[in-house]
Amino acid sequence: MAKAHSMDVRERVIAACEDGQTAAGVAARFRISAPFIEKLKRQRRERDALAPKPHAGGRRPLLVEHDEALRALLTAKPDTTLEEVRKALELKAQLSTLGYRLNHLGLTFKKHSAPPSRTGKTCGFSVTLGIRTNQPWLGTPVFVDETGATTVLARRYGWRLKGKWGVGTVPQGHWQTTAWVAALRQEGLTAPRVTEGPMAGTSSWPMSANSWR
Repeated sequence: MAKAHSMDVRERVIAACEDGQTAAGVAARFRISAPFIEKLKRQRRERDALAPKPHAGGRRPLLVEHDEALRALLTAKPDTTLEEVRKALELKAQLSTLGYRLNHLGLTFKKHSAPPSRTGKTCGFSVTLGIRTNQPWLGTPVFVDETGATTVLARRYGWRLKGKWGVGTVPQGHWQTTAWVAALRQEGLTAPRVTEGPMAGTSSWPMSANSWR
């Protein structure tokens, strides 16, 4: 939207017209349009004023009635995507419109840059192995179960106010894989062990086997 001419320009335009200069000459002198000069003259006759009319405000922004719900949702779950926000609030708007509204609220989708918290989502995996009973130190069948959490699939971006740090949520507060392995016997679960990093095949077997004796 074009900016309104200042009061100084308006007064000088009217003064030049009252001095007998033509509208075309005044327009060329002040680098304004001739229709604006005619409009300014009519405004002075009808309203006895030269000041521009106050801005009417335009149409109401889209989704403004959902501002509080958007803030609450993204404060609780900052890594929510635009599509998930639209579904959660049942909005009938384009993703670009939703993104524009969030930007108006001062929210940006940025990478988590502060240390992650110690609570959050878990991306789990599970592997179960059966062990033969001909081991002399077992005596009964044992099932070895491995499960863990990896942060590879954890979301690294979230909505935050401009200029604010973003804090991610990943298991155990670090960006890596944590494995948990235990032996399941007839008597119950025994020898639980938590290790940093994945169980890399046979490289972890001697350590685990000693724990299951």
